[in-house]
Amino acid sequence: MNLRCNCLAVMLGVLFILFTYTECRLFGERVKRQTIVSSEAKTNGTAENVNTSALSDHYKTDNGVIGVNVSASGNAAGANSSSLHGSAFGSVGNNSVQGTGNVASTGTSSNSSTNIHAQIYGDNQTLSSEQQASGNGVGDTSASASGNSIIQQGGQNSPYSGTNNQATAGASGSLNSSASVIANQTLTWQSIISQLLGSAMSNGIGHAQSNVNLNGGNAENGVSANAVVSGVNNGGGVVSSQVNGSASLNNNMHNVSNSLSGVANGTNDTSLVSASNIQSNVSGVNNTVTSFGDAKIDASGGGNANVNSNSDINSASGTSGHNTVNGTAVGTNTNMNISNGLQVNDKNGNTIAMGSGQVQGSGTENSNSSLITNTNYTTNGQASVEVSGKGDASGHNQTSALNIGTSGQLSNSNGLNNTASGGISGVVNGETNSLTGSSNFTLTANGTSGHSIMTAQGGGKGPSSALTSANMQLGGANNTSNDVTVQGSVSASGDMTSVHSFSSVTNNNGITSLTNFQNASSSSQGSSSASASNVSIFKRKKRDVVDFVGEERKV
Repeated sequence: MNLRCNCLAVMLGVLFILFTYTECRLFGERVKRQTIVSSEAKTNGTAENVNTSALSDHYKTDNGVIGVNVSASGNAAGANSSSLHGSAFGSVGNNSVQGTGNVASTGTSSNSSTNIHAQIYGDNQTLSSEQQASGNGVGDTSASASGNSIIQQGGQNSPYSGTNNQATAGASGSLNSSASVIANQTLTWQSIISQLLGSAMSNGIGHAQSNVNLNGGNAENGVSANAVVSGVNNGGGVVSSQVNGSASLNNNMHNVSNSLSGVANGTNDTSLVSASNIQSNVSGVNNTVTSFGDAKIDASGGGNANVNSNSDINSASGTSGHNTVNGTAVGTNTNMNISNGLQVNDKNGNTIAMGSGQVQGSGTENSNSSLITNTNYTTNGQASVEVSGKGDASGHNQTSALNIGTSGQLSNSNGLNNTASGGISGVVNGETNSLTGSSNFTLTANGTSGHSIMTAQGGGKGPSSALTSANMQLGGANNTSNDVTVQGSVSASGDMTSVHSFSSVTNNNGITSLTNFQNASSSSQGSSSASASNVSIFKRKKRDVVDFVGEERKV
């Protein structure tokens, strides 16, 4: 009896263990098959007219594939301002997609739109985001668009996910202005296509400004483009500005560019400034192009300043930049200062190109001057600097004067360091008098060429005199420099006099030629006098040289 009871107890125990194991296994299978699916989409906006829509959908196919579709879209338009916010989120287990978009615009006529669509189908995830905004009108206008695009698998972000897709543009002009931006992005786990566009333009009486800022991608794979043009004239002249920017990336292939232009006209004080920066970063390899332009003109008769700048970074073709600032001035008194610069960092290293110039003129009859600075960088790594200043002044029975100064620098991280400066000055007195002068040069890696020329003439009844000067200084490797200055003066007294002074220096890659000619004449009843003198100064800066035998000498 006891044996039977013991056997029964053992059998019941075994059955209990088997039942417990079976329940645990079945429960464990149920937990493994449990998948959480969620999705959400929403859009809201503000404007005179707003249309919004949102879609959230998830499903499971006959063959067991789980999918999610979410989308958020909208349009907003009206006077003064419009804005939209859209978001779309979907997840299947530990895989998710998330996109957000914010757009806004201001202006007499404003428009904003957002369109976000995200999808999960099994192990495949895609996300597309399109954001656009524009503002047009009189006075201030603006447009902005930003979006985040994130794809996750197993809780980890895709290497192409980014929270830095931003585009803004702004403009200001009393006559008209407009600003528009586009920020588009298509993302998968293993790829990204991003396009950012910005445009701003303005026209105004006395003032105009335009700016664009674009940023896309992330810290390891990103692009950016930023630029501004601003002009002022306090004489009631028309000022115009325009900026266009583009920044796109297709995985590791980048294309970034900026285009700037501006014009400022009017009497009295005129100023025009520009600044631009574009950047491409792929896995720590950073390419940049930075430029600036600055023009300041004070002219009693009227001044005109212009800026034109283009820069480009292309993964396939290379890096380039072109920057030009020029101006003209008219009046009895003129003063003009212009400068620009270009800095490039690419596979060829770091390159700096800068140029500047100044022209001052005065004369009772008139004074005219022009000045241009031009810096260039080509895709094959060649850079150049050009500066050219011209002027003339004339007067009657009073002193006329003209001064021009030019300077430039071209250097790179490979040891190039070429510099150049030139200048002319002249003063003339006489019943009638005139001055004409110019100073220009071109800097390249192969050398420098340029000239400085000054001519002065005066004469008529009574005394007359003239003083002219011309200078050209070139600098190169090893701290060498070649400096040449010529000066001449003439004077005459009597009933009728005439003076002429001419000074010039020309340098072509270190070969210098000069001319210094002065002439004076006088005729009078009683007494008369005439004199002429000149001087030429040659300077060559010493440098240290080490001979092959190791002896140091001075040259």
